[in-house]
Amino acid sequence: MSGVPNLQRVQSTDRYEAFRTQMDQLVCLASMADQSFGDLELKDPESRTKMLMGKLAEDSFKVMVLGEFKRGKSTFINALLGVDLLPSYAVPCTAVINEIRWGIRKSATLHFCCPLPEKLPKEIPAAVREHLKRRSSQSEPAAPLEIATDELESFVTIPFPEKDQAESVAESPYQKVEIEWPLDLCKRGVEIIDSPGLNEHKSRTLIAKDYIGKVDAIIFVLSCTALGGNLEMQVIERDLIESGHDHLFFVCNRFDEIRSEERERIRRFGMSKLSSYTRLDEGVFFMSARQALDGRLRGEGELVQRSGIAALEEALTSFLTNDRGRVKLLQPARDLQRLLFEVRHEEIPKRTELLNHNLSQLEEDYEKVKPDLEMAERTRDQVLNSLKSHAKLLSEEVYLRARGKLKEIADAIPEWAEALEVENRFKLFGSDSKEKLVSEVTQKFKGRIDEDLQKWQQSCLKPLAEQRVEQITRDIRSRVEQFYAKVAETNAVLTSDMKVEGDVVEEASGAERFFAALAGASLNPGLGVHGYRHGFHGMLPALLTQVATAAALYFVIGITNPLIVFPLVWSAGIFHGKLRTESLTEKAKKEIGKRIAEQLRNNLSESASKISREFEKQTDMMAELAKRSLDAEIDGIRQRVEAVLEVKRKGEADVEKQRKKIEDAAIRLVEIDKQLTEFLLLHTSS
Repeated sequence: MSGVPNLQRVQSTDRYEAFRTQMDQLVCLASMADQSFGDLELKDPESRTKMLMGKLAEDSFKVMVLGEFKRGKSTFINALLGVDLLPSYAVPCTAVINEIRWGIRKSATLHFCCPLPEKLPKEIPAAVREHLKRRSSQSEPAAPLEIATDELESFVTIPFPEKDQAESVAESPYQKVEIEWPLDLCKRGVEIIDSPGLNEHKSRTLIAKDYIGKVDAIIFVLSCTALGGNLEMQVIERDLIESGHDHLFFVCNRFDEIRSEERERIRRFGMSKLSSYTRLDEGVFFMSARQALDGRLRGEGELVQRSGIAALEEALTSFLTNDRGRVKLLQPARDLQRLLFEVRHEEIPKRTELLNHNLSQLEEDYEKVKPDLEMAERTRDQVLNSLKSHAKLLSEEVYLRARGKLKEIADAIPEWAEALEVENRFKLFGSDSKEKLVSEVTQKFKGRIDEDLQKWQQSCLKPLAEQRVEQITRDIRSRVEQFYAKVAETNAVLTSDMKVEGDVVEEASGAERFFAALAGASLNPGLGVHGYRHGFHGMLPALLTQVATAAALYFVIGITNPLIVFPLVWSAGIFHGKLRTESLTEKAKKEIGKRIAEQLRNNLSESASKISREFEKQTDMMAELAKRSLDAEIDGIRQRVEAVLEVKRKGEADVEKQRKKIEDAAIRLVEIDKQLTEFLLLHTSS
């Protein structure tokens, strides 16, 4: 057939290029299907195909690099790219997300937070300040700003790394930086995402919520000099595994800094600590990013080989192009084939049948089914009202439990203060000892509160959400079945209970298709993998508890900001006495705990409301998704009948033209489906 690509097996030594070629073939098939749907004036299939084509056109392999501060993430990324692009220092430096992708022209574009921080830091460049002033109003989102690549360092680094990390990053008006660079690795459709260090709660929350579920591979960078700390293991278990990433790449960096006689012990320790968290046969790598980068900058292949980066790159390429690449090809191909089946075996036969009706009979039948459509709409409204009712009850339950939990934490803080061990001590003649002590104690309280909230998420919030989802499912299932039954009755009247010839498939019930749609069209991109894997019952509780924890962590940052805590502690006068330094240290711990507990108690209602509002917001989104799904069924019937009525009222000549158009489209769709089947067979068996 003219225009259909030859889908023979692509022979290419470059697996990334092969993937792009295969993706282009799939885009071509989707484009041809879209044209046929447009000829038939099928609005819903056409819009679904356009969304699919958009996703295919922009699809790439996204590789995210995570890790704590001072683990060498930026050096590692520079080594992957073979160029000293990102700044890397011995102090925490990356303040925003950096997305690196292919571009012929070297460029960097700043994207701003919305809303912007209430007070911008004094250290931001004048060009940024002027750009933000040009907005017509303070509420207007700031447009992206292109910056010179040689000035990148002044934007992506933390201005004053000696300041508290939470404060320094929280002040930043930048959401992310998009970097385009003519790098060979990125030319093949690979995007590298650099992230702020995981020691800072707000950054970690942003990453977990907005990025982890969008990426294809995660490289977790650790240091062989401090392997597998508590925070690192918590992030792996809570954020990565829970988001469906079970093919993790672990880079144990700075292996060259380990004495030769200690390396085998470190290797065994790292393997025992990390290998159970990845399904990859070889997912834990010991290497030196500095050696790899130096070797590539100097053109010393032996140093690059000795660094250990080659084994990682080979494993990453294999995973992206074989495992993840197959999923990226097969999922949209199957989605397109399902859409073709719907149009070929449902829409086209129904439309053809309607054209065979005489005009007066079709008008009579349409009037006859209008009450049924209105009844379906009422059933839809009952489903949506039930969802909203459950959402309100869930929000109220979450508020009460969150308020109780936060009060429980406030009451426990004095006991935590007693047991808290600190490295910094108050020194009589140390000008900065007080600030360091307050900062350390505050950060440790923040970590303890975070840990307690995470445990509460698993033991309380998740079971609560699961219970409510079960109640929602039981409550609306019968109404959803009634809705789809009424839609089926309406179609039967209009098409004389027509039996469709062709492939026989086992039809899922209306409720099953409805709940599958809610899970498949994940409310949060970060849970797409979770939704496909666990369905509606698994996705929604995971989503709700994720956003609740995010809200709670933002709250924690607010009450544990050292810049806020220090003046309160200073005003208590504990540093003005003549007690022994040990006594002052203990007194400071108790006073800091007291102040944090006071802030927590003063904000109980507001903080609990924020958590419950996040739950309500996500369930509202679920209700909107449900409405769109049900509306599409009703609107599809109306659009189909009204389109045929319009043609028939114009006369028999137009009816014949329409029949010919449908026949031609059906022939094209059969050929596209045949090519798509060959494509699926090829890539399923490869």
